[in-house]
Formats: sequence, structure tokens, C-alpha cells
Amino acid sequence: MPKRLHPNDLTLEQEAVAKSIEMWEWIVKTGRRKDDWPGWSKTLGRPACDCFLCEYDNQHNPKEDCSLCPLESHKLGSCMTLGYKEYSNFGSNALRKEAAKRFLSNLKLLQSRMK
Repeated sequence: MPKRLHPNDLTLEQEAVAKSIEMWEWIVKTGRRKDDWPGWSKTLGRPACDCFLCEYDNQHNPKEDCSLCPLESHKLGSCMTLGYKEYSNFGSNALRKEAAKRFLSNLKLLQSRMK
């Protein structure tokens, strides 16, 4: 049986990135919102902002300024400039899905840089 991930126990960047990729692959495939991700049932709670990267930053950064978010600390930029803002603002499923693809590609780039 796979280990159940508790968002408050996220300590490894790579684990946070892997869970994020898992969620965003589902979002891109289905076009649904992250609130609907069935993976929440595999966690023992919801991470900060429903985002494993935000949870990682919150646990490791007393400033809460996103500077330890893996996207920021690996010099990719803010989630808001990498597709997430568009995803959260677009009303149409087609536009939201395109923004989700962009964000997912940035997550995969981040993962490749961490290896």
C-alpha cells in the first residue's frame, strides 16, 4: 500500500514537486479544478492553498514570502507568472486547460532541474 502523504509532514522538495505534478497532470487531462482532484482522498488533509509547494514553503520559511517555494528557490519564478494566475482567472475550460498545461510544463522543468 502506498504511503499516505500528510501535507503537514512535507519535508522534501522533491516529494512536494512530485505530488504537484501528479495533481496537475490530472487537471490537464480532465480540465477540472484542483478542488476536484481525487488525490485529496489519499492525503490526510489539504496543504496550504491546496498546493504542495506552498505547504513546503510554509513549513520551511518563517517569513511566508514564497522565497523557499521550489519554483522560486530554483529560479523559475513565481507560480503567478508561470501559468497558475491564468489558470485561476480563466472562466472557460479550454483556456484554463491551456494555462494548466503551461504550469505543468514548468513543474516538470523544475523536477528535471532537481535531479
